[in-house]
Amino acid sequence: MLTRNGVQKARAKLVLGVMGAAALAVTGLGVKSAQATFESGLVDFQWVGTSGSSTVGPTMTGAAVLGSSGDVWNQIVAESDQAATQVTDQKLYLTNGSTASGAYISTPYYTSNTLALFGVIYGAVGSNPNNNLFGQQLLNYSTTSTAPFATISGLNPNQEYNLYLYNESTTGTGASTDTYDIVGSGSYTPSITPAADTNYTLGANYTEVTLKPDSGGDITMAMNHGQISGFQLQAVPEPAALGLLAVAGAGVLLLARRRPIA
Repeated sequence: MLTRNGVQKARAKLVLGVMGAAALAVTGLGVKSAQATFESGLVDFQWVGTSGSSTVGPTMTGAAVLGSSGDVWNQIVAESDQAATQVTDQKLYLTNGSTASGAYISTPYYTSNTLALFGVIYGAVGSNPNNNLFGQQLLNYSTTSTAPFATISGLNPNQEYNLYLYNESTTGTGASTDTYDIVGSGSYTPSITPAADTNYTLGANYTEVTLKPDSGGDITMAMNHGQISGFQLQAVPEPAALGLLAVAGAGVLLLARRRPIA
């Protein structure tokens, strides 16, 4: 016959067994390639224009659609109204400033805006920075070709991510639809039709896509004639892992609620 101590020890072993099995299962689900990256958390990124050594417009801080007031934004800084800056494998920090994201950004360099390529500008289409949620953006002057403007690398090919792309907010006149070409494990073409709005409105200020990187751990972003102010990248929790942890938690609660045997 089991004593009270014997029952308690048995229950403790069962609890540890349930938790251990769940942990092992989650670990198995989380086996990473060489491009291992953050499995939770958020990366914020923006383009910033300067005039000499001074920033010419407001920069994005805090929350956008996702995040909170103290969030850190990664930046690529370029001379305003000049060709975009080339960056190779610049580290992307999480919104809390952590260096553990494992993700990087690379951007091409284009020598002339007249070659239907990119430049960083300040102010919205209506020249009124109050109509621009970010204040600054990368502008593609092309009307005929789609060119890459950024590649995020170092991602886990087996991980799903939410990618939020932000356009400037305009006066709502003369605005054309901007279509983005996002390439990861597949190809996606989300779009934004800019509209006068001082809030974050899907389709007017930002668009989003959920995807996995390609087999090398990359997500490449491109667009035709249009603008982009920045993006947010968020790892999507794996449903199977969350389910196993929920089962483990339920088991612990069930055992805790059972009456002890005298």
